[in-house]
Amino acid sequence: MSIINSALNRAAARLRCSSVTPGVHSPWEVVARGVQVPSPAEWLPAGLAGRVGVDGRQREWVIARSMRMDMDGTPDAYRLFLPTEVLQWGQGPGEYVQSPLEDNHGHPLDPGFIELVTRVLDVNWDTSPEAWNEACAWFRERGEREDRELMPEDGRRLEWLTGGDFRPGPFDVGPYHGPMT
Repeated sequence: MSIINSALNRAAARLRCSSVTPGVHSPWEVVARGVQVPSPAEWLPAGLAGRVGVDGRQREWVIARSMRMDMDGTPDAYRLFLPTEVLQWGQGPGEYVQSPLEDNHGHPLDPGFIELVTRVLDVNWDTSPEAWNEACAWFRERGEREDRELMPEDGRRLEWLTGGDFRPGPFDVGPYHGPMT
């Protein structure tokens, strides 16, 4: 856990030195357009995978899973799955986001969550099917490891709630599978 906190602190420091102004209260003040995120036309039908570049986390992945629409009904959306449940983007107590994040491509001139995550975690996005498959395998392995770490009673409760089908999710599709509904 200290590696994660240390890496996030270095990322926050990097942001402060580049474009962050004192007293930042919005993630959109942290990130400007122009970080290296492939345009939606370059994404695979299932979405986009990216390798984290922040020190101490280079083996981790981020997935942007394509969606038909977000929770507000805006079409052409995506859901970001991060390597951590909470991502601190600033120094203040409320300057964080929780995974998964939803956004859409409907604001092409303004940054979105994908630009914020790209900036904070120094994500190197890859539009290849191989990267998609590797990222999905990483997330599935992580989920299986977390399931094995459950207390026996929690595991039984989870099995009862899901009918034993633990992972019918965003990481069980190939790169050419279409958007989530």
